[in-house]
Amino acid sequence: MRMTAPATSVLVVDPDASAQQQIKACLSGRYHLLTAASLGEALQIIALAQPRALIVEVNQPDGDGIQLVEQLRSNPVTKSMIIICVTTRRAVQDTVRGFQAGADDYIIKQINAESFPLRLALLERLRRLMT
Repeated sequence: MRMTAPATSVLVVDPDASAQQQIKACLSGRYHLLTAASLGEALQIIALAQPRALIVEVNQPDGDGIQLVEQLRSNPVTKSMIIICVTTRRAVQDTVRGFQAGADDYIIKQINAESFPLRLALLERLRRLMT
């Protein structure tokens, strides 16, 4: 009997339900997916479920997703979490700010359904190599 490893849990934080669905469609079957529609909800889920990865829209109804990235990077419990910003913010300074806050990747919407799962898999591999 072959044992399979549990799927990596990924939290998708986006106030837009259709954007959540698009990301979930790209990743379903590969990951255990959790969703949140706000930063407050995301923090509750992170505390309870401790997902391995976070995909966050920077524009949130209750704050700035970049601040969440900074908060998670400064916390010893969540500092090694894979964090991807998937957002409509296109300005170079927004991208720079995302990376400076500690995001592992910064993707401007509309995401590519073929390359997006590969990018997440690459970040997983890199994390494993670093530990």
